Amino acid sequence: MAYNLFLDFCRPVSVDEVTAYFESRRWYRTLCDVVEYWNPNTGVDFSFNVVHDSHRSIDGAFGVNFQMHSLRPHVFCLEAEHEIRACANRFSATVFDPVSGSMMSDEEISTEALLRGWKNSGEIECRERLQGTGATYPVYAMPARQIGRSWHWNYQFEASERRFRWRVTVPHARLFAVNGVLYTGIVWYDSIPDLIPDVDVVIVVRHAMSLNEWHAFHEYCLLRQSDLDAVLAPLTDYGLPMLARRPLFHITPAQVRGFVSSLVPSTDHIAAVPLGRVLDQELFIQHLDL
Repeated sequence: MAYNLFLDFCRPVSVDEVTAYFESRRWYRTLCDVVEYWNPNTGVDFSFNVVHDSHRSIDGAFGVNFQMHSLRPHVFCLEAEHEIRACANRFSATVFDPVSGSMMSDEEISTEALLRGWKNSGEIECRERLQGTGATYPVYAMPARQIGRSWHWNYQFEASERRFRWRVTVPHARLFAVNGVLYTGIVWYDSIPDLIPDVDVVIVVRHAMSLNEWHAFHEYCLLRQSDLDAVLAPLTDYGLPMLARRPLFHITPAQVRGFVSSLVPSTDHIAAVPLGRVLDQELFIQHLDL
């Protein structure tokens, strides 16, 4: 099941004009009449399908269908809002939600309205998947606030990179399943000067510093955020989506290298989890038969 919206154009628009509009924006690719969005920084994806109007002209379109999978965390809707609003504004379109039957002009599009539609669609699919005989369960769920902080960090990733360019590396915030339990985290390579946000876990990858003679062999060490208190600057508000530790060095000092070298390689099962495989815990739990 998908969360669908229909954007109805108020004037005749050629298909080429619609396609050119989306291709001028970042993270889109066109496949025939389907325009797919995927942001590699956040992992958010959705699509717009061009709806042809054969009565106006042979290559005319009278709207686009927005489509996003229902069982996605709420941040997919937050990111999609910018694209829906921009498209509606560009073509002076009205937005119709078939689930609620509501209609919005481009001026009336709001985060609250889109989240209501997304929640209604998600609740319907949750009831179908999580209740009754043969019910299936999503693999992972996390509180909406945690998901939101991690997504916001990644959504502003490029702005953060520009701000700290040449001074510090900015990592993506990721989701990791550690022995089946979901955490927010980052990967820290070889103790280089990284901006470390306030995530749950830090996965240290030792490559050049590995004691193993084969440098192609990577050692993974798992740390809690608090394990860094003794060797790195404290978590501070730099005006970023999360508090962060900003390294006060350009070349890794001996104390930090010694700390990283002394870590015991992890034997935990660690797996990266795509954002699209996670649900808001609040939406998931209310439909469980406990």
